[in-house]
Amino acid sequence: MWLKTTDTIENVLWEAPLVPALNHESMRTTLTRGDYESFQEECQEIQKEPPTATIGKPEKWTMEEFFSPSELPREVKSRLDKEDYYLIQLKCSLRPKESVQIDSAQFSVELHSDESGRQPVAFDLYPKEVVQEVKRTHNVTLSPSLNFIPAVGIKGSVGWGIEYTSLEPMVVACGDGEPCPTWNYEQVIGVKLQGSKKMFLVVQAPKGMMSIRTTLRLVADLKKGRFTVPVIMRKPEPAKAKPLEVDLLE
Repeated sequence: MWLKTTDTIENVLWEAPLVPALNHESMRTTLTRGDYESFQEECQEIQKEPPTATIGKPEKWTMEEFFSPSELPREVKSRLDKEDYYLIQLKCSLRPKESVQIDSAQFSVELHSDESGRQPVAFDLYPKEVVQEVKRTHNVTLSPSLNFIPAVGIKGSVGWGIEYTSLEPMVVACGDGEPCPTWNYEQVIGVKLQGSKKMFLVVQAPKGMMSIRTTLRLVADLKKGRFTVPVIMRKPEPAKAKPLEVDLLE
């Protein structure tokens, strides 16, 4: 099957303003008293009209759904005898304000072990690295080894893949083979860090896991004046201390 993604987040999991805390102890120790007071003033200004962020509900496909049973490569069948694999689509949206820019952002996915200690990991991630702002249509597919590969010139000859158009800032992903993959986005000169960000993940899980509990996190650095202000996407009261947790298999 070919998955055509859109910039719209149809199933919103969470949406919140990116509001900086007014008590940054680390900044207090690194800035002079005068600079720290100026930093606090900028935080207060950002709080009046903060940028907002949205996280979409993850979407999941089994390998049988993605490839279709009749086209399932032999190598994939062999892997599925030993472990379970899932293709996961993740989305977040960043909306800066005219006077407050989003300088950088990090989206992370923490895959938790089950009660028996069995640990799922990120087998592969996409996009891995983008070093220049560019708008284009991406055709990506999974190889028989279940790694993301460009589908240039082969769309008409295979029945599975991912097609989406995006305008991407500089982004670097890391965490292959680990339980906590991350995507790091940075603003480039002349181009705002904003809009919908689409990420794909192949999860490798021990055979027969019935759920994959996952914590999603979004942190960002905001820029209004002189200072870079760190923020964490939090739930509002009374649950602001609780992380954003989902089950990828639901």
